[in-house]
Amino acid sequence: MHISTVSEADGFVERNGPIIFAIFKPERAYLVDVGNHGDWANENLIRTIIETWPNDGLAFEMKGITAGEGYSNEGRGKLRAVGYATYVQIERRVFVPGGGLSTAGTSSKASVMSEG
Repeated sequence: MHISTVSEADGFVERNGPIIFAIFKPERAYLVDVGNHGDWANENLIRTIIETWPNDGLAFEMKGITAGEGYSNEGRGKLRAVGYATYVQIERRVFVPGGGLSTAGTSSKASVMSEG
């Protein structure tokens, strides 16, 4: 969610500067962090989700998977920009975000729900 006090002609607020990273579920809102628009691929976001809400199904551990070096935030951002979801290795555990990213760069869940 963009943080701004300036309204645009389209009814949205000015879309630059800081944003709130959040996850919304039917009965809960998870306020993850405040950052910049380019921080979507920052490992700290999923790390915060895993450490703060480990049992809420917001990220999933890939049990039995051993990761290599992993991705830098920059590398993860480049892959995300072309529609690839990546894993995050924390300690010796490998996680993937719970929402999923389609190759169109949109929510996988939203894509599946719109097909019905």
